[in-house]
Amino acid sequence: MESIVKKLYGEENSLSLKNFKTPSSLYSPVYNWIWNGPITREEIDNQLDEMQRLGIKAIAIIAEPKTFRPASVPTLLEPDYLTKPYFEEYRYAAECIKKRGMYMWFYDEGGWPSGGACGKVMNEHPEFGRQSLASRKAEFSKGDVYTAANDTILALLDDDTQIENGYVFESDCKITEYYYFKNRFEPGIPELPDVTRAEATDKFIEYTHEAYKPYLKELFGDILLAVFTDEPTAPRKVPFREEIEELFEKENGYSIHKFLPELLGERTPTIDGSRARIAWFDLCSRLFCDNFLLKNKKWSNKNGMAFTGHMDIDHTAYRNCIDSGNFNLLRALRCFDIPGIDVIWRQIFPEIKENPAEKSEALNNFFPRYASSAAAQVGERYSMSESLGVYGEGVDFNQMRYVLNYQVVRGINLFNIFAVPYYRRGFLMMGELPFFTEKHACYSDLAVFNEYAERMSYLASLGERTADIALYMPVCDLMSGKDTEQIAEAFEAIAKQMENERLLFDIADDDVFALADSKLVDSGKIVMGKTNYTAVVVPECRFMPEKTKEVLRRFSLGGGKVFVVSNDTLAGLEDAILIDDIKGTFTSPLSISGETDLVRLGVRACDNGTLYMLFNEADAPRTFDVSIIDNIFVLDAENGKIFEPNSLTFTLPSGKILFLWQGDADNAEKEDTLDREITLQDFTFRRTKRFVIGVMDFENQLIDEAEIPVKLGDWCEYTGKEFSGSGIYKTRFSLPEKVSKIRLDLGKVCCSCEVFVNGKSVGIKAMTPYSIEISGDLLKEDNLLEIRVSNTGANEYLYTKSFDKWQDWQLTPFRDRENVFHADSLAGGLYGPVKILY
Repeated sequence: MESIVKKLYGEENSLSLKNFKTPSSLYSPVYNWIWNGPITREEIDNQLDEMQRLGIKAIAIIAEPKTFRPASVPTLLEPDYLTKPYFEEYRYAAECIKKRGMYMWFYDEGGWPSGGACGKVMNEHPEFGRQSLASRKAEFSKGDVYTAANDTILALLDDDTQIENGYVFESDCKITEYYYFKNRFEPGIPELPDVTRAEATDKFIEYTHEAYKPYLKELFGDILLAVFTDEPTAPRKVPFREEIEELFEKENGYSIHKFLPELLGERTPTIDGSRARIAWFDLCSRLFCDNFLLKNKKWSNKNGMAFTGHMDIDHTAYRNCIDSGNFNLLRALRCFDIPGIDVIWRQIFPEIKENPAEKSEALNNFFPRYASSAAAQVGERYSMSESLGVYGEGVDFNQMRYVLNYQVVRGINLFNIFAVPYYRRGFLMMGELPFFTEKHACYSDLAVFNEYAERMSYLASLGERTADIALYMPVCDLMSGKDTEQIAEAFEAIAKQMENERLLFDIADDDVFALADSKLVDSGKIVMGKTNYTAVVVPECRFMPEKTKEVLRRFSLGGGKVFVVSNDTLAGLEDAILIDDIKGTFTSPLSISGETDLVRLGVRACDNGTLYMLFNEADAPRTFDVSIIDNIFVLDAENGKIFEPNSLTFTLPSGKILFLWQGDADNAEKEDTLDREITLQDFTFRRTKRFVIGVMDFENQLIDEAEIPVKLGDWCEYTGKEFSGSGIYKTRFSLPEKVSKIRLDLGKVCCSCEVFVNGKSVGIKAMTPYSIEISGDLLKEDNLLEIRVSNTGANEYLYTKSFDKWQDWQLTPFRDRENVFHADSLAGGLYGPVKILY
């Protein structure tokens, strides 16, 4: 049976140069359109027109109601969320989107996290409230008689002696009580129900999905392709209610009560205590998946849409089990048709600097592989990322390309970008930046980036992603409470070593081995969905389930390779190959030499060839040689061209992917050889437009000023450090002879530019290399070159006084960390050197 994703998105297994040049809009980034103010149909049309000019072809409407977070993320949304007038405006927007040939994802919540209908479920059904395990201390005097409160589960004297009602204290002492804690958000945040309860999820779907349905049902599966759920979570950190206790005892044959200190991490667990933790959190994980995620998936598929979204805290192994509210990330992700991750707060970025949101070791991690691994394991091709939220207004197109390419080489191929704000006045000019509008300085050139992103996603979706190695994720150890942080660090260190070796691998948990095709296990293959692993790498672990060990033993006997990265054998896997580290254990499928540090590899197998993706993760260029010797071509995702390179030595700028195609390539061009150059001098400059955060509105102030001679470099000497906007550089040039074409190389530009030759625009460039081919037909004996350069809005956001009249709580809790980012993003101008190659 064809999957819903394949039905909606299709699968292309052969490279088509036509489709590469002009991909389907299905590969377009899906931009989040934040409905945060009074909605009018006129403004809906105006903003959709603007989005089309910016090259946006896909949208997810995120409603942020007034009740979302009124004390920290205030909004002015009207009509009110989930009312008839609101649904009518949403319907109008969807019809307008369809008329424009665009498509949508259906975001399932008012704000986030998903699951509560912006408080409506809890307002009408308080019995679904989240409940967790908690502890408290109580003091007693000698002779006091103990009486437990109604919410008490267990009382311990001296941390290990259980006492009951009527106990007489023999001395002054303190006891610890474990109790049912009514888990509530801070005041001003809508309550979330316990979504491990099936009946709570049913109400969520009734109040949201089913409420939209009368207005949108004929668009489900038409332009509405997927339901997006955002960071749903079970009660953290330890869900605890009587129904779960009863299920636990039924499954395990004992009460969890004697292990409550271990569950809360208040006592170092014994082996039995660790096993109890594992069993408890495994049960919570299954309840979360069965009672929330799979119910949402079922509704989505029944209504003709795929189910997509992401979990919370998915970027570190240590925290994505104990802090995330899903307890087993991979299991949760396999509940999606299109598994996803969340890339926020510059968790992925070219330069790892002080980050107020994350520890440095949590940045630039391999976590996109969780989603791409899960997709393959459920037999799907697509995985997605919500990216760029709270990256600040200073993120430029090179950095955006870095963030997306970082994920593409690890298997992500669909992107959801934050954000386009609907209401852009007053204190709502601040928020979860960046804001992608035409007024926001260089973002007026967004269409160029979107064209690149479409081609990149097309290539990243071709054929099948290759990954023949499984890195075992020791989920049970991460649940165990025993040396959890060290286990996570060892696991992540191995993953990074494997990436350094340019190996093709997935992350696999115990469920993969339990559900793998049993017959093929005995043939030395772990096959589940689209996966076919012939080798398994096992990090340090103590609590691997016996079922997993049994499968690995059979896999090994059938010819599969099991490597244990440890100084000692793993009980039950004594025949596995013991190694100190990964280096030299496997051979990369593509050999490169030279400056190879932080050059990552991805491979996709197609019917008419093989696509190699080499990504420069470093913050500086890398020059290296590739070992392929025949039938190799370069696919340039920035212009949609394919060419045969003159040599297999490549210099790759930071953040760029080299797409190498080995296979059929009709009409491929030969790479140009331009060996003569002229360096241009004598530039003038004048400012033309300034981006301003005005009293109540964003403004673009036109500037009429005289040109002045300038040196190339940061323009702040001429504009002032607070300037965000555009300016024009001018010079003249001539060539010693008539030529058919030239290449203009601008060197370094901050951040985007448009080039004019003799008054005619010859192209917009937003990313390195800033080079443009120019036809000789446009050239004269004496030529005027004009270069319009735009920087980001970071300068204006950092130095504006416009926000001084608002209170801090109105400006969101994101402002301080975004200003840290803004301070690193103030460069602007044409740096050069500017050369003509001919």
